[in-house]
Amino acid sequence: MATPTKLPTRTKTEQLVPSAAVKSAYDLKMTPEALGRLKEIGEAVDYAAEQTAIASRISIKDEDSNAAGADVVVNLAKTSRVLEELRKYFTDPLEQRKKVIIAVFKKLGLDAAGQEERLRKELGDFFMKKENERRAAETKRLADEEAARRRARAVGRSAPPPIAAAPAPEVQRSTQAENGSVGITLEWAATLVDANFVPEKYWVIDQKQVDADVRGGAREIPGYSIQQRPRTAVR
Repeated sequence: MATPTKLPTRTKTEQLVPSAAVKSAYDLKMTPEALGRLKEIGEAVDYAAEQTAIASRISIKDEDSNAAGADVVVNLAKTSRVLEELRKYFTDPLEQRKKVIIAVFKKLGLDAAGQEERLRKELGDFFMKKENERRAAETKRLADEEAARRRARAVGRSAPPPIAAAPAPEVQRSTQAENGSVGITLEWAATLVDANFVPEKYWVIDQKQVDADVRGGAREIPGYSIQQRPRTAVR
């Protein structure tokens, strides 16, 4: 394991590790090495609080305050690196185990998930087939009724009223299964067919590409103001 970044020299404090962290260490049966790293967390947190308090009292107005502010920024940045290294020390092994477990369960459920997805689609397609048939039948029924009314008007009022056909029955939206049921709902969804006709309000600006072009030397991009701005770097 890489040697962790060292914190700047500071006075020792009495309270280095919160009691909750000590209990967690006991519950997890941590090794002596891990307990030592746990103590480093307490030191880093305590030091960060100390430097944060100093930072709150600094306002950059002259050379002295500028130097003091830079000193605190360096200290806080190094503390953040220490905490990140400590986090990885404790979480990386867990993340690796998690990845292995996820891969195993994903493989176990891959076939089942694939079949479920296929049947879900076929259930939806079957419903839409029946629904489209119902809509077509209903459209024909209404057209037939209107045609019958026109014929009745053409022969005069003495003609008997047309016999109205029954409306097309609603398609069943729920299928009862042995251990539950499968319901179908209709929702609107948009599918892109021709990007050339998409209104401007749906366009998405690729800010990452803009930033990359500016870093690459672009100094004029329509709709953008490109100017230099300060960026701090801690070494």
